[in-house]
Amino acid sequence: MRFANASLDLLAQTLRVDYTIIELNKNRVENEVKESHIVRFFFPQELKALLKIAGFQQRHLCPFMKLDRVASWHDWNVLVIAEII
Repeated sequence: MRFANASLDLLAQTLRVDYTIIELNKNRVENEVKESHIVRFFFPQELKALLKIAGFQQRHLCPFMKLDRVASWHDWNVLVIAEII
């Protein structure tokens, strides 16, 4: 079984996910593992500014691999299409 508990830190722009993984054998706990993942995220305005600093202009921001949509606050994985300026 895998359990996940997420905590969002907007000021640090990080998402921490704490996992507990339990291996059962005949309804008995055989093994238990705990691990944490901390992921840094970027706001769309930051992506646009960083692209500009690097000499690019953002053309489209969409959910990852969904080019026909525009990214919204529901989307955690996004794809940026940019061109050199």
